[in-house]
Amino acid sequence: MRNDLLEAVESVEASVISNQKIHERYAALSKTFEKLEKDSQHIIEVQKETIAALRALRGRDKQRIAELEGVLDTVHASLVAAPHSTELDGGLDKQNLAAASARIAKLEGVLDVVHASLVAAPHSAELQGGLDPIRKSLATTPLFSPPSNNSHHNPLEENDTPVTA
Repeated sequence: MRNDLLEAVESVEASVISNQKIHERYAALSKTFEKLEKDSQHIIEVQKETIAALRALRGRDKQRIAELEGVLDTVHASLVAAPHSTELDGGLDKQNLAAASARIAKLEGVLDVVHASLVAAPHSAELQGGLDPIRKSLATTPLFSPPSNNSHHNPLEENDTPVTA
């Protein structure tokens, strides 16, 4: 009977130790679960902030694109109206041609700025921390090469004879 009693005590002690280990594991898992829950809440908050920031950027992009499209429409209208109406009336004189060429060169500069703005606008600086090499290349590459004495804008040859098509 004494042996039975000793076995029963040892069995109870083993159960107590086993229950303590189970309780310790449960406590550790509970702490881990609480940490994971806090981390997941933080991730959800960051995702919400990111979504809100992207929506705000998209809204600003749409507004900026609308503004730039307005500028492009103005530039296009100016380019269309610049030399053509007087060319149809018998050609441009040198003074009007110089003014039209200067105006076109100025508008090409505006187009370069618009192009750089569209390419660089807020994507890289706000989301990626700077321009990546492709965007940087596009943003710094002008749409038009600089005019060499405006000859590529001049519809008249050097001897002032009209160019025939």
